[in-house]
Amino acid sequence: MKFADMTAGIPYAKDPAVVFYKGKYFLYYSRGPFIDGRWGIGVAESTDLDNWTKIGEVPLEQPCEAKGICAPGAIVLEGRVHLFYQTYGNFPKDAICHAVSEDGLIFTKNETNPIFAPTGAWNNGRAIDADVIVHDEKLFLYFATRDPKGEIQMQGVATAPLHSEGLPFIIQQAEI
Repeated sequence: MKFADMTAGIPYAKDPAVVFYKGKYFLYYSRGPFIDGRWGIGVAESTDLDNWTKIGEVPLEQPCEAKGICAPGAIVLEGRVHLFYQTYGNFPKDAICHAVSEDGLIFTKNETNPIFAPTGAWNNGRAIDADVIVHDEKLFLYFATRDPKGEIQMQGVATAPLHSEGLPFIIQQAEI
């Protein structure tokens, strides 16, 4: 697999998340900043995992996304693509957002975004680099955060019941 987005004028794509959905592979990735410095999330598709075509971007629509979004984690649940991604440029206030798609390209953002930021004395409240899995009828949201001084990066996990009614997922931080 080889793919690079040319939006910023140089070949670039990072933080890839790939799902198989409706007979195609969808790649969600962080695309380099525009001239204004904002990061975004690009979307590409493939039928063979070798040849990719950029088909769009996740638009910056909500106030929490004003400085940018990136680092998507994607999962297919109950016939829809769920995208978990971070706000950008608000350190240490960056947090995890959620959106859902019926076609893999156009996403409906959770009205309560951001949906998750860690709490407690063990961290500085930042949540970035979302990744999600399903285990034992729960959705596990893994994220990176930092210690209270913002010096040491750490991993955290939060959960939600898999069969939450609609949006938002009720995400609870796991006990440390």
